Amino acid sequence: MTANNFSQALKNVLVHEGGYVNHPKDPGGATNQGVTQAVYDSYRSSNGKPTQSVKNLSPQERDAIYKKRYWDVIKGDDLPDGIDYCVYDAAVNSGPSQAGKWLQRALGTGYKGTIDGIIGDETLRAVAVHPNHDALVAGICEQRLKFMRALKTWPTFGKGWSSRVASVKKVAQKWASGDVGASPVQPGMRASEGNGIVTEPVTAPKAVIADAQAAPSRAPGDITAGAGGLAFLATIGAYFSDIIIALAPYEDAPMIRKIIIGATLGSIVITGAGIFYRRYASAKKAELKDALNTDGPET
Repeated sequence: MTANNFSQALKNVLVHEGGYVNHPKDPGGATNQGVTQAVYDSYRSSNGKPTQSVKNLSPQERDAIYKKRYWDVIKGDDLPDGIDYCVYDAAVNSGPSQAGKWLQRALGTGYKGTIDGIIGDETLRAVAVHPNHDALVAGICEQRLKFMRALKTWPTFGKGWSSRVASVKKVAQKWASGDVGASPVQPGMRASEGNGIVTEPVTAPKAVIADAQAAPSRAPGDITAGAGGLAFLATIGAYFSDIIIALAPYEDAPMIRKIIIGATLGSIVITGAGIFYRRYASAKKAELKDALNTDGPET
């Protein structure tokens, strides 16, 4: 466990965070070097200073925020090499609570506590006795990507997030093997609007639970297959029954038989579709709950 890993970990994080950005789809809003306007306002207020644009963030303020609000919260000085950087980068991008949950989940049966995102003594003990830190890094990154795929902004930012997590995984595993000098993969570049000159790094915005996908409602399925659906089907059934009775004298006619058969099959299809959709909605809800780590306190 190396207490002075913070400096190198911060340098690696800043490679991915870039400079000032204010993407309209970024839930973090205006951000400078990974520090959001809200976090910057909170930091300055807590230090008795007036708020100002995050564009004016100084290197000293940036480093203090990264140390106190992320590194110290995830107990970076107490985590082993590689695990510290892996959890730290996740905390900066998605919040310390989510990062803590990914670590606790990745520990598997070795962690006996609650998945609450709080890295305390029990979590640290489980990390200390984990037999394979390379595998632990991979597990944390797997949990992280699963979470990101469950966000509404995945189609927009998924490529950048995937690249970042892959880079973090590679570097963290090298650190875990003793190569603390490993550097992250530099992000790609994009052309400035209008002149086509490549000037600014591509960075991925915050990946936070506030931007999670909404679970599909079971209501459409319940209409035809649930408790409320029984009354609906009874009404439809009575309607079809009236049709069949009215057409009974002509049931030998080929066209009439087709109408009767079609009406019957229609009611079956409606019921089946309702059951299928209800099962899909339930499965999707469970999938999102698992991916978003909502079995414990949220960020």
